[in-house]
Amino acid sequence: MGARDLGERVKDAREAKGLSRRSVAQQADVSYAFVQQLETGVRPDPGARKLKLIAGVLGVTVDELLGDAAESSVPAGTAAKVVHPAREEIDSLLDSLSPDKLIAVRDMVKLLAVTEASSTAPVTV
Repeated sequence: MGARDLGERVKDAREAKGLSRRSVAQQADVSYAFVQQLETGVRPDPGARKLKLIAGVLGVTVDELLGDAAESSVPAGTAAKVVHPAREEIDSLLDSLSPDKLIAVRDMVKLLAVTEASSTAPVTV
C-alpha cells in the first residue's frame, strides 16, 4: 500500500463522517498541514500514535485505514525508515496519558526541540 492509498482512505473516511480537515486536525491534536499532507500522500509515514488518533476521530480502525497490512508501504528499491527504540517506547507510554497530559508532553518536546535547534545552530560573526 502506498502513501496515496492511505491518504485516500483517510479522506474517504473523513468525508463520509462529514468532517473538515481542520476539524479532524483539532480533534486528533495534529496540525491542519499534517492532515492535508497525509491525505495527499506527501506524508507517507504518519506514525502509529497519530494514525491511531486520526482513526479514532474518524470512527474507523487503524487496520481499515491501512487496508491490506501485508502489503509493503515502502516502495521497491528504497530503504525503510529506522525507528529508534526509544520512540517506540515513548509512543506506548503516550497511549496511557490523558489529553491534558499529552498536551503538556507536546509542549515539553517543543521546548526541547527549540533548545536543541538553538544549541546546534552555527554561530555567525
